[in-house]
Amino acid sequence: MSGKTPVTVIGGFLGSGKTTYLNHLLRAASGRYAVLVNDFGAVNIDASLIARHDGETMTLANGCVCCSMSTGFIDTLGRILDDKTPFDHIIIEASGVGDPWRIAEIALVEPILRLNAVVVLADAARIANLLDDARVGDTVRGQFDRAHVVLLTKVDLLDRAAVDAARATLSALRPGIAIVETTEHTLPGLPDGAFKPASRFAAIDADRIDHEHNFRRWSYRRNGAFDRDALADALKALPPQLLRLKGPCRIAGDAAPSLLQMVGQDFALTSLPAGIAASDDILLVGVGTDALPDASALDAILDAALHPDPPSERRTTSMSSIRSHRPRSLKASLLSAALGLALVATAIAPGIKPAHAADGGTLVIASTQVPRHFNGAVQSGLATAMPSTQIFASPLRYDDNWNPQPYLAKSWEIAPDGLSVTLKLVDNALFHDGKPVTSEDVAFSIMTIKANHPFQSMLAAVDKVDTPDPITAIIRLKHPHPALLLAMSPALMPILPKHVYGDGQDIKAHPANLKPVGSGPYRLTEYKQGEYYTLEKFDKFFITGKPKLDKIVVKLVSDSNAAVVSLERGDVNVLPFVSNTRDIERIEKMPNVTITDKGFAGVGPINWLAFNTKKKPLDDVRVRQAIAFAANREFITGKLMGGKAKTATSPIAPGSLLLEPGVEMYKLDLAKSAKLLDDAGYPKAADGTRMSLTIDYIPGDEEQQRNIAEYLRSQLKRVGINLEVRAAPDFPTWAQRVSNWDFDLTMDNVFNWGDPVIGVNRTYLSSNIRKGIIWSNTQQYSNPKVDELLAAGAQETSPEKRKALYSEFQKIVVNDVPIYFINGAPYRNAFSKGLDGLPTSIWGMMSPLDELYWEVPPKT
Repeated sequence: MSGKTPVTVIGGFLGSGKTTYLNHLLRAASGRYAVLVNDFGAVNIDASLIARHDGETMTLANGCVCCSMSTGFIDTLGRILDDKTPFDHIIIEASGVGDPWRIAEIALVEPILRLNAVVVLADAARIANLLDDARVGDTVRGQFDRAHVVLLTKVDLLDRAAVDAARATLSALRPGIAIVETTEHTLPGLPDGAFKPASRFAAIDADRIDHEHNFRRWSYRRNGAFDRDALADALKALPPQLLRLKGPCRIAGDAAPSLLQMVGQDFALTSLPAGIAASDDILLVGVGTDALPDASALDAILDAALHPDPPSERRTTSMSSIRSHRPRSLKASLLSAALGLALVATAIAPGIKPAHAADGGTLVIASTQVPRHFNGAVQSGLATAMPSTQIFASPLRYDDNWNPQPYLAKSWEIAPDGLSVTLKLVDNALFHDGKPVTSEDVAFSIMTIKANHPFQSMLAAVDKVDTPDPITAIIRLKHPHPALLLAMSPALMPILPKHVYGDGQDIKAHPANLKPVGSGPYRLTEYKQGEYYTLEKFDKFFITGKPKLDKIVVKLVSDSNAAVVSLERGDVNVLPFVSNTRDIERIEKMPNVTITDKGFAGVGPINWLAFNTKKKPLDDVRVRQAIAFAANREFITGKLMGGKAKTATSPIAPGSLLLEPGVEMYKLDLAKSAKLLDDAGYPKAADGTRMSLTIDYIPGDEEQQRNIAEYLRSQLKRVGINLEVRAAPDFPTWAQRVSNWDFDLTMDNVFNWGDPVIGVNRTYLSSNIRKGIIWSNTQQYSNPKVDELLAAGAQETSPEKRKALYSEFQKIVVNDVPIYFINGAPYRNAFSKGLDGLPTSIWGMMSPLDELYWEVPPKT
């Protein structure tokens, strides 16, 4: 092993004392250490020890360095390996809720590193309670699974009996593991590495990889899937010079991707860890000696294992020489692939990068929301609204004070009886195909939206639209509509060209939904599904001098962490709809980025858990109430979200004047939950299980969606409910499942859209149970009294009477629990500094970006 750089990973749950130990190691270093931490501000290094502090790296007087991993673990490790002066030891801090062994596996991939030890710290006073806590116990146990040594911290704060009890707990968890008792002033140095390997792959590899060899890398990328039996044969046929092969892949017939790990002739296929994404169906990375055959020969062996249906799309493979004494032996790309981590896909499209041209320049936006199509007349949500509001114009737009502003309609007039609204249109608006926008297009669009949009109540009051001349549209109402002007906003009422969309084809499946023709400031010029879409300036836009940009490129990413890193590096200029509180905190520290909470006043986002109320056992209100009493909303908002998200308790968003505070709060009550399940006829079986259910979530939002789903899986076990978390590869897949009622429970993030008539009623009206339409009444909830109250609220113009109607509505719905309300999403928009004309209206990024421009262009 001599010559390899040792790596020690420090793990332990939140508050166990990791940063105190890291500070001690830096002070008492017996060589040149590199310490990778989540936040070096927390390590509290004495100023007298700091020789240089340069961005994310702190150099100490004793030669050690401390690096923050705020730019990502792979990037940070790459900086360490690229240092001209070798380090004697690399120490890596795992996050408080992370698995240290996942990080330790890097030592099994990188030829110039060797694993010294996995050290896990345990707070003597808290460890027993943490292990017994159903919410975090599995996480804590997992941290000790492959640890080599445990530091039992803060023993000076307990009596001898309590310390012995903590030792006994750990010994029972990991019999024979080394336990070292410590205090803040009696911390040990680094372990000597004399430990048995923690996995069979490590045991094999320790003898397989010789540090004195030169190494070669081989990467294999394909779209498609392996045949399981053929893959086993192919792996056996690979040459002995291949020391390791690892990465995500797909197996024909399996619904989910797998992680392939191979060392020597031993291989294993395991499930891909939650949250890991891959840009290819198959992405394997191999490391071998310098005698490894050419890539083409290795490719041919694995190609023979590809399943023939459907045929795979061949992707470029590569091989490069790697010398074991060079810091750049595998680099970040290999480490990322070997761990199955999708960090940042740097390629947006050939030749596309944030740039500025003299005539307006290019803007690059990162989004985790993949649009099904671009027609906002029949589809709601962030994924559609952001491009739709650039492609299509609407009658009105709004400022940041809820005031309607002219857009396609230069004026409007409400009749004294409230039963009609007359729009006068501009006379110079053209569609992107050069045809003029007329009142016939407005009438066609309004009636199309009324018939097809998920928000059925939004235009339910509309009877017809008269068109006495080409620039006049008169909207006739069955009864007064208190939110009709708001419903004319860009995201809610895109005006479609009748000559394109009125050809008799099904509007929801119309080919023009993916090749739209609008009259907005930008036109769609390219869409590579799942990767990016490009919007280019419409030169004949009807507002003089707008838009100011030449081009907008929206890069679609599956990982919010990747999006944040791209923003920090300047690869993208705008990151909209940021809701992860840790991402927000990180972005706030970026010197070249502006982050704002403006632009969401009209949105009213609520994060919630929805039930399929027509599917057993969730058709029983007692089961739904039992889940609500067991879920523990306070823990989710207070702990998982760090207290940064507002608690949501009803269908009306936090902060609304219509919010009713006197609803059932469903405070944590496991005994009441258990009794409700017993009363519903679901007693515990011998194994403690009452029922098994599946929970889905919207992909791309870890904190607000996936993490809560994973937490609920653990939490509901406490009352005997076995919950399986089902991931979706993208938004359209999730939407297809939920809109077609193929779910038990699902996390969701739904907007009030400024007024209950627009964004609330649609979720609860029994008349809006429409299969195949996302964000309709997908819960299939039906209550005649609720229908009656919502119908009255939709035409009541008195604020006091409206509030009374919606208060009663909220109490009924919360008691019926078709939905368990969790929190208001803490949305932010982030922009590169140098941009001006930021979209801060009530609709923010779901409004035309025609005023956004580069005041100070980015450097190219």
